[in-house]
Amino acid sequence: MILLLAGVLAMAALLTVWMLHANNRTSSAVDDPVPAASTPSGIRSSAVPGSSTPPGSDDAKATSAPAGSQSAASDFVAAWLEPDTDARKQALQGTAVPGLAEQLMMTARENVPDAKPAGPPVLEHVSTYSAEYTQRLTDGTAIRIYLAADPQAEHGWVATSVEQA
Repeated sequence: MILLLAGVLAMAALLTVWMLHANNRTSSAVDDPVPAASTPSGIRSSAVPGSSTPPGSDDAKATSAPAGSQSAASDFVAAWLEPDTDARKQALQGTAVPGLAEQLMMTARENVPDAKPAGPPVLEHVSTYSAEYTQRLTDGTAIRIYLAADPQAEHGWVATSVEQA
C-alpha cells in the first residue's frame, strides 16, 4: 500500500514539473514574439508577427517613431518644466490630455524639477496609436512620457501620463 502511494506521489510530482516547464516555454514564447535582431534598437514592439490584428487595434505593428510624436514629447516636457505658471498652464493644455494638464497644474512648483531636457526624448515603445518616450533631464533625473494619437492635437499626439523613469 505504501509503495503504491509513493508511486502515485512520484507520478504527480513528475506531472507537475512537466506542466510547469511546458507553461514556462509557452509564456516566454509569447512574452518575446519578435526576435531582437528584427526590432530597431531600444524599441519594443507589442505586435505578434503573423497575427491578424483587428483594424484600429493598438497592437498594430509600428517600428519607428510616428510622425510628430517626438515633437509632441519634447513640447510636453518643455511645458511641464516651464517656470512661469500662466505660460505653463497654456502650454500643458496644448500638449496633454485635460486630466493630466489639470493634475500637473495642481503640482506645487517646488515639486517640478528645476532642470532642462538633456537631449531629445528617446523612443522606448511604439505602436500605431501610442508611444512611450524617456527624457533625461540636466539634473540627472529622467521621466517617462506616454503619448496617445490625437489627430486634433498640434503634432497629432498628446501626453496621457508622465512618471519618473
